[in-house]
Order: sequence, then C-alpha cells, then structure tokens
Amino acid sequence: MEIYKKSGMHLLLNKTHLLIDPLSHQESDAVLISHAHSDHINLRVFEEFTQPIYLSKPTLEILSARAKKEFEKKENIHFLKNGDEVQVDGVTIQAVDAGHCIGSLQYKITVKQHTIIYTGDFSLEPRMGMQKGIVIKGGTLITDSTYADRKYVFPSRMEIYRDILEWLKSVLKTYKTAVLFARELGTGQELTDLINKSTLNCELWVHPSIYFHNMIHDSYYPLGMFQYRRNMFDRSLDDFFSAKKTRPQPRRVHLLPIHMCNRDNLLKIKEQYGTDALAICTGWALTQHFSIHSFALSSHADYLNIQKYWRESGARDLIYF
Repeated sequence: MEIYKKSGMHLLLNKTHLLIDPLSHQESDAVLISHAHSDHINLRVFEEFTQPIYLSKPTLEILSARAKKEFEKKENIHFLKNGDEVQVDGVTIQAVDAGHCIGSLQYKITVKQHTIIYTGDFSLEPRMGMQKGIVIKGGTLITDSTYADRKYVFPSRMEIYRDILEWLKSVLKTYKTAVLFARELGTGQELTDLINKSTLNCELWVHPSIYFHNMIHDSYYPLGMFQYRRNMFDRSLDDFFSAKKTRPQPRRVHLLPIHMCNRDNLLKIKEQYGTDALAICTGWALTQHFSIHSFALSSHADYLNIQKYWRESGARDLIYF
C-alpha cells in the first residue's frame, strides 16, 4: 500500500490506483471526487478523464452549471450517495456524508483487512440546511488541515448563529440594509437558511454566484426565499440599489461571495452604508484582522473537531492533505 499527494491524493492498493480530488490530469483506475470546491476538482481536467469517476449527483450538477456543459452525459460518471458501496478491482469504496456543503462526501476505502478514511473537507456540527458529517472507523485517516492548528477553535454553532442574528437585527434597525460576505458554496447556503428561518422579516438578495448554488441546494434541502441580484458593480450602485422614493425602504440583507470582500468593493459599499453594516463569515476571523465585522463561521472542522474525528475513528495513522 502506498499513499502520496501529487495534484490530488493517490492511493495504490493491490495494484489498484485510486485518485482523489484531482487538480491535474493523471492516470488512475478510478477517480473519486469529494465535493465541488475548485481546490478539490479542476473543471478542465474533469472533462479529460476517461476512467470511472465517482461523485455525488449534487456535485456533478454544480460542476455542470459552472462549466455550462452536460457532464451527466459522460459515460464514465457514477453517482454515489450516503451509504452507497462500489467495488473497484477488489477495493471496496463506501460514500459517507461529509457535512461540508451540498453533495460533499467522505470515502471509506477497504482492501483486505485495512481501511483508509478520506474525509475531504468535513464538518461534524449540526448546521442550518445541512446534514452533519459522520465519523468513520478505520486504520488510516486522511483529512483536512485547513484549521488543524490549535489556535482555530470555533465557538459553537448556536453561539455563532445567535451573534450573527443579533448583529443583523441591530444593523437592520439602524441602517435598513446589511451586507454579509460568505462562501459561494457552503456558508452561503447555511446563511440563507438561517436568515429565512429567523424572525428578522427581511428580504434576502443574493449574488448570482451564490444564487445558482442555492438553487441546486434548494432542490435537495429547501432554503426558503432568496432573490437573484446581479453583481452590484456591473454598472453602478445606484442601479443596483435603486428603490422608489414613494415606498418605505424594505429591510434587506445582501449576501455576497467572499472574493468580493476586497479593497475597491469595500470602499464603495462602506460609502453607501457605512462600515458597521458589513460583515464577513470565515474561520480566518479568529486570526486575521478585517476592516469590517467578522464571524468565525466556516464549513470546515476546527482543531477540536479534527482531533475528535481522529480519536473516534480509532485510526492509527493521520495524514493531512
């Protein structure tokens, strides 16, 4: 048995070569994809693979929508959902919910008497709009290192939710409008569900990149009401935020992707609403200074949950990807 990382994770098991979350085109007997984030699958190389590809249906829907192609017509595509098992040349592969984003999967890979766990990005906490990840028992654990450092210990989900909702309530009362930055896939859907299930009684306007992920997520787990709004900076802020003066201004939350939280955009939004009406949701809030309010809301496991997984899995070996 050999395990190594090279633009993806490679498992050589009894002459069977499994490639997990590839970022470049490489030969293998089969490809496993944990979820649709771009740091786990490269769209260009995805099209090039001819070997069997195993992934969830929501993940393929997201990849197809991004590429504007009908990947479901590829003959080498095989769908897996929580609990499904397949055999690849004597190697048993089982898919298990990861709890990271819609369609995210872990893989339990068994050959002879040895079990390897590939978690992909995962979350063990119950989250709005999501199934939580499940701990798998095994001998070798390959897992996410994003927040594996001891300094990354997130508050409980309920505490973060309470803080976000209290902040939104205060901002909406004062400014009528709040702006939240979140991941397009993951916390964007979590916040959509949280806001819709709250008593804030506000409109939710989402950026196109979050909207299309919401639509796919919503077909599996309903998220409530959200409105499609194009990029607010395509033309002008006045065009995006125009409202008839004869009507009371509605209370509104704008949900924008994190990549828009940059200096130029922030200057424009701060000028429109003021710094106090803006916040970003990311695990990096624990260690990075942002010029706006921040919440340590992440779809990844923190240090304690990574350690919990390792302990409860019974794994002897731990490998970070």
